[in-house]
Amino acid sequence: MRKLRSFTCGSRKADFSKRAIELQTVYYIDHLGDRGDRRDIAASVCDVTRRTVDAWCSAADPRVISADNLLALATEATARQVALLEDDKIYQVHDNDGHLIGNYRDAGYAIYVADMLRCQASRVDGRPIQLTEEQQLRSRLRRIIATGHIPLKQIAQMVGGDEYVLVDKIVELRNRKERSLFASQIGRIDTIIQRHFDDSWMGEAA
Repeated sequence: MRKLRSFTCGSRKADFSKRAIELQTVYYIDHLGDRGDRRDIAASVCDVTRRTVDAWCSAADPRVISADNLLALATEATARQVALLEDDKIYQVHDNDGHLIGNYRDAGYAIYVADMLRCQASRVDGRPIQLTEEQQLRSRLRRIIATGHIPLKQIAQMVGGDEYVLVDKIVELRNRKERSLFASQIGRIDTIIQRHFDDSWMGEAA
């Protein structure tokens, strides 16, 4: 059975250098498809010009991609990692109009895509998707981020971190089932948000 490749690129320091962000940008762009110009696809995803994308990928240019756009590229790259073999099509993601976004072998990928695109994931056989407490916490955080009500930078500041590190952790942990050190941070973020932000939009992330 086909195993989806992880986007984790090794251990990370507390903060991302310009070079590290550049390498992450190139990495996600390289996973935007096998045909066509991937940088043009990236420009469309981030709603910028091709020249801007070229600058993000150049060591000679001081410009770097924003954390929000980096997460957008990671989401698009993940959504494109669809299962091709019928036996691997265990989970499916549909948009809110019922159109199929993709079939996936791993629940973590399917839930990640559904959370970030604010749509729904399900099993192809109709059985419920079983999520651990850890996965539910991460799903909750991703859906809060996807509403756009709280900037990534603000969420990162809640746990005393860097928004690029937050993006890296969100992507790195998308298919992990066991508890991790980041789980306690996610729970703390969730508590802070519930205490300090208007409940009128919290239902959008549920």
